Amino acid sequence: MIVSKINEGQFKLIKCAVADCQKALNDMDVKNVGLDKSMLDKYEEFSVQSAIEAMDDMCWCPVPTCGSVAAIESNSGRCQHCDFHFCLDCKQHVHPYKRCLVNRLDLLAEYADQMKVITD
Repeated sequence: MIVSKINEGQFKLIKCAVADCQKALNDMDVKNVGLDKSMLDKYEEFSVQSAIEAMDDMCWCPVPTCGSVAAIESNSGRCQHCDFHFCLDCKQHVHPYKRCLVNRLDLLAEYADQMKVITD
């Protein structure tokens, strides 16, 4: 049961296997269950990914060959490993004095919807 939950990426849903218990297992519980090293490594990887994604001041570097943790600074991110400074919206090199094209496309779609309402 624990192995299948980890393989499915549902490690937060791991519960005690004893009937009528259903207590959620914490990190120490999972580590003491007796899983093999590869499964523990997978559990750790999912756990770290989940923790970083839940943080407001951290994200993942968008550089495909990097993938390290990046610190969020206002509306941009800076990788702590490769020092790539990027826009949080489009994931391209930061462009502080130019509005992000991603936002422009969102505004264009919103404008088109508003025009449709006005003309209908």
